[in-house]
Amino acid sequence: MNSFFDLENPLWSFLGKLTDVFILSLLWFICSIPIITIGASTSALYYCTLKLSVDKEGYTVKSFFGAFRNNFKQGTIAWIILLFVGGLLYFDLMWSFQTGGTIGKSMLLVFGVTLLLYFMVSAYVFPLIVRCESKLKNIFIWAFVMSIRNIHISIVLVSLTIGLFFIGFFVFWPIFFIGMGFLAFIQAYFINLVFKKYKLELS
Repeated sequence: MNSFFDLENPLWSFLGKLTDVFILSLLWFICSIPIITIGASTSALYYCTLKLSVDKEGYTVKSFFGAFRNNFKQGTIAWIILLFVGGLLYFDLMWSFQTGGTIGKSMLLVFGVTLLLYFMVSAYVFPLIVRCESKLKNIFIWAFVMSIRNIHISIVLVSLTIGLFFIGFFVFWPIFFIGMGFLAFIQAYFINLVFKKYKLELS
């Protein structure tokens, strides 16, 4: 019975992580409301979940806002770049659909592959921002290289993201309030596997 109330009990450890992830989800959502701050919020979210996934959790709220502040500039600029490129790809896809014919189908395939690569690269950008102190140009280059060299994990990361948005749009929209933290937490396990290859894992 005493072991049940032991704070080191795996059950309490698991419930503690779930609580932290739920709190991170709310913090991410609240701090993303201005839209322009989504990049900084996402950077802070991955900073905390990458630590949480390897049992190095600390003070959740304090860690989140510390990472939010420290990575605000790079996170915001990265978000603006990704938003701009994503918008271009969206309009290109719509143009391909409307064009039709052989040209439209060919361009649809090209933009479809480009969109997949875009999502793969995006999956690594914010985790890299919080794990590397480097210029943003290097971050994007490393994200591209990692996404290609670890394409099997990249596909998993993209699939998880698409799965969350599918559930949010077609099944249960409130998932957007709490889902991002759980998504980042699950993805953190896979991202840490990739980071370990490049000696970027947490010490």
